[in-house]
Amino acid sequence: MPEPQDFVPASAAADKEMAPWLESLRLMAGTLGPRRPFLPALTDLLRMLASRHAFLRAHLVLFEPETGLLRLCLADAPPRASHGEYTPGVGVTGQVFATGKPVIVERMQGHPLFLSLLFERTEEELRALSFISVPILAPSGSGAALSPGEVLGTLNADTRFLSREDLELRCLFLRAVAALIANEAAYLQEEMARQRRLPLGDGERDEDAANGGGDRAALIAQSKVMRHILERAAHMAQGRAPILLRGEPGVGKSTMLLQLCGAISNQHTVLYITGEESVRQVKLRAARLKIPQENIYLVAENDVDEICGLIEKEKPDLVVIDSIQTMRCMDISSSSGTVSQVKESAARLLAVAKKQEIPMFIVGHVNKDGAIAGPKVMEHIVDTVLYFEGDKMLPYRILRAAKNRYGSTNELGMFDMTGQGLEEIENPSQMLLEGRPLGVSGNCVACTMEGSRPILSEIQALATKTNFPAPRRACSGYDYNRMNLLIAVLEKRAGYFFGNLDVYINIVSGITLRDTACDLAVCLSMVSSLLDCPVSDKLIAIGEVGLGGEVRSVPNLEQRLHEAERIGFERAVVPKHSLNHLNPADYPGMKLVGAAYISDAIHALKNDRL
Repeated sequence: MPEPQDFVPASAAADKEMAPWLESLRLMAGTLGPRRPFLPALTDLLRMLASRHAFLRAHLVLFEPETGLLRLCLADAPPRASHGEYTPGVGVTGQVFATGKPVIVERMQGHPLFLSLLFERTEEELRALSFISVPILAPSGSGAALSPGEVLGTLNADTRFLSREDLELRCLFLRAVAALIANEAAYLQEEMARQRRLPLGDGERDEDAANGGGDRAALIAQSKVMRHILERAAHMAQGRAPILLRGEPGVGKSTMLLQLCGAISNQHTVLYITGEESVRQVKLRAARLKIPQENIYLVAENDVDEICGLIEKEKPDLVVIDSIQTMRCMDISSSSGTVSQVKESAARLLAVAKKQEIPMFIVGHVNKDGAIAGPKVMEHIVDTVLYFEGDKMLPYRILRAAKNRYGSTNELGMFDMTGQGLEEIENPSQMLLEGRPLGVSGNCVACTMEGSRPILSEIQALATKTNFPAPRRACSGYDYNRMNLLIAVLEKRAGYFFGNLDVYINIVSGITLRDTACDLAVCLSMVSSLLDCPVSDKLIAIGEVGLGGEVRSVPNLEQRLHEAERIGFERAVVPKHSLNHLNPADYPGMKLVGAAYISDAIHALKNDRL
């Protein structure tokens, strides 16, 4: 930690110049403390670095003693999911951890130690930005497991290209911030170790017990995601968070909210405002879903001012607005659904909800028609954004949190749309793999992470001779550009050519795979179809494939393997590098096969029935 004299100004001008930095340190110190949970406190601090001093991509990397790796723990920017860890001594971050000394990269582009693995940066940014990494040292009195001055990890951030003197001043500031957060970083490191030691599923059981188990009336309320929502709706003191529920028309948003209202209506009053349907229509749906109708008040109204007056008069425990595109402020001349109407209507509704301390769900339709304003225009003014998505032609629905100012966004719920409403899918992996063809070429199973939940999914590939001058490429549930990239890698690095073949990729059950950990399974499914040689139905492939044909490690590999073993898979092809961090005894029913390159994976599997 820098000595106090490092920040003592030499003149009145310097004092004025340093005032904003000192004020930031004071504010940051105020966000920390024993009464504030360490994770929200650290999150707010990283955001403060960005908002007050234009530090870009501020992130926290901590050492994980059990794996011997440095792991990305917290970031103020979306990271690449597949590059969440470093080896001590490798790269700038690894060097700072190994030496305990800060490093300033004046210009990212061309620097021999700067790897640029964690975040997506454009070539322009690499030329124009600098990078600063400072060590986080264990404070005195942090416990027997840590000695004072021991390096816990690093605090890192991008900054615009400045003079060497200015960069050194910014480095001193970050060192002071690192000293402030040392206690919180130690707590976070301990929590990482505890979570790694937990058996699969224990965390969910503990949380279930804390939430009172499965005593809710509606089946939808049994999922972990919905229990979080219900707990927030049930506490008036904490219920000032307006929630935006967005999704395509007809996906089941109104059904889900009706079930939610029924689940809490035995203890709380609910005001359901519908602008799309009549009261009779909503009552008929509620009767079909067997929803208790006591304490649920239905109103068909589009006038926002009338609705606000009704909320202030009745003071319900929960308000549902279905939907924001049908609401209208009468003093604005534009029609319902326009940007001006949606923004003003949302602002007035949220103002009365926060004034009365009433939780509010607002339904927003996702529309491609430019004349109708979608929910994107109001996401910044609400506290929580939930995405409800799924193919309307299929029964499966996914609820995920995209924004949450007061909690985690790593939870996901999967539901089955039935005639009696939404029912939670307790075992989505098994459900998605039901009925898959056995002994058919072009099929391989991958494991993706949806939030904190591993889910197995079947990948189907078909390579067939083309009848067109240029071969066709098509994807359903997978990124088209990613597929073309993997085809190029297979041709260049493995010698399997698709130049005269049409190639089709299909993800079964309407699920969309965005996780690069599915790369290896996609490659194996395409090679399997090309050779007309089936992949074993007891095999799963997990790994990212790079442009050099290398199979790279992926995060949460242990969770993925546990889930595959639970479903009944007996072999797993994983990155060879990751075998050093895995204990085969943890997977007694599964054989782990390491592959350094895609060609190695294909060769090994061809010898044992691809």
